[in-house]
Amino acid sequence: MKLSNLLTAPFSCLIAAELEAKTTRNLLTRPKIELHNSRHLPKSLWETLQWLMARKWAIKSMQNWVFFDAFGATLIPCAVALWFPTGEKARVTDMTNLDLKPSETFNFNAARSEVLILACGALAREIVDLIEVNRWSVFDIQCLPAKWHNTPQFIVPALREKIVAAKGRYKSIFVAYGDCGTGGQLDALLAEQGVERLDGPHCYAFFSGNAAFAKREEEDMRSFFLTDYLARHFDKLMWEGLGLDRHPELLADYFQHYRKVVYLAQTKDAVLEQAARQAAQKLGLEYEYRFTGYGELQTELAKRSS
Repeated sequence: MKLSNLLTAPFSCLIAAELEAKTTRNLLTRPKIELHNSRHLPKSLWETLQWLMARKWAIKSMQNWVFFDAFGATLIPCAVALWFPTGEKARVTDMTNLDLKPSETFNFNAARSEVLILACGALAREIVDLIEVNRWSVFDIQCLPAKWHNTPQFIVPALREKIVAAKGRYKSIFVAYGDCGTGGQLDALLAEQGVERLDGPHCYAFFSGNAAFAKREEEDMRSFFLTDYLARHFDKLMWEGLGLDRHPELLADYFQHYRKVVYLAQTKDAVLEQAARQAAQKLGLEYEYRFTGYGELQTELAKRSS
């Protein structure tokens, strides 16, 4: 069965959508509607789209506007076209295509907005996937740029600002970071503010499970770790971030003490595995694959989901 809607917004924004009833699909592969816009949309347009997408969740990132069904209904968009005065057009993509560039921030607003997760942008995809799979409705998410792992001095001041701004608006705040190179400064801030974070020094530990990661500490002493996010953004975040695109002669200095690349995979993705292998070859290191899933990120969010 097909339905056609023709809606005209007060400011001459025309939205035409064709929907098709389908059987329930896996939430991770359910389509979303993503509008790519080179400029921020005006506030009036955003408010109108919120009204039009009643009973939908909305995500706003720096350059993307994303809408998807919050309830996993059987009525799923199969062909969607949005026309704006600029002539820009939407496209339908899979939920798991959600992916922040290293410099991007990200906001996700839930139905109930009881718990605020302040997270690294490298975890945005995994956190949203967990929310969708489990149909959690209490979490809002605010993500900081993933590239700050190369400059961790920016992490604590930005988190302090967000925590102070959010106090009193949520039942609780949870920080989805490890220490992440802050040298204990993050823990000092969280103790001062009465906020909890993911246990562990970094995402490699909580994806692997902190106890399991500690058991392999000696074996992994000379390992360079990749996650799904790092495999996907290796060139931008690591190769260019370390200046190796401009000064390849520094490769030996940076990696002379490493023996292998260990890819800690959150999802079973052949494309990402190939990207991780290529990263190991580029670094001149051995390669090892370990599937971790979402590890303690999943268990810690589950504790706070109700």
